[in-house]
Amino acid sequence: MAKKAVTPQKGGTPRMRPLLVRLPEEIVRALKVRAAQQDRTVKEMVEEALRRYLGVKEEGEKEKK
Repeated sequence: MAKKAVTPQKGGTPRMRPLLVRLPEEIVRALKVRAAQQDRTVKEMVEEALRRYLGVKEEGEKEKK
């Protein structure tokens, strides 16, 4: 299956939709701590993890060989 890039909307930014997910408290706490340690947002961490899991590349990201 080919990996698809996110299709940006006009103006070059990808369209965003809200997603509500209930997770155990210890997972949320660990995610917030790790995000703070890396000076990143929880959204960035979750998006990266989901992209890796799904094999979806960000627009402009080069394919690894």
